[in-house]
Amino acid sequence: MRIDPSRFTVGDEWAYRQSDHAPSERVRILAVEPKKNSARLEIRFLDDPDERVEKVPGSRLRVPWSEVGTFDALMANWQRIDDLSLDRTEEACVEEIFGLLISDDVAELLWSPVSCATRHPRQGPAERDHQWTGRRHPRLG
Repeated sequence: MRIDPSRFTVGDEWAYRQSDHAPSERVRILAVEPKKNSARLEIRFLDDPDERVEKVPGSRLRVPWSEVGTFDALMANWQRIDDLSLDRTEEACVEEIFGLLISDDVAELLWSPVSCATRHPRQGPAERDHQWTGRRHPRLG
């Protein structure tokens, strides 16, 4: 991920996340070390009793701390979507609807479960001879 080091200023407070699913933590930037396509930052964790200091990639600082409420709400919405579990039929329907409604110049669906791309040796002749057409799921024809 390309990170513009000029967006970070020593002394500013930002929301740090170890990962997308981790909670936001308030940090202060102590130093900025620009890299070719990113930045390495020395930060202090302000709500940590020991105020620990770490050097981290710039990609872990998500938004200025003043925007953390909006950012956390957005990430919580994405987490709720991610927590949903779809069966194979539902996944295929999502893929089909995406293909019908979203133009390729806007977005492209690149993910498919391994089960849709793997040929099983015990398939019968009808399944073995099935040809994929467009974005259709092999089980739905």
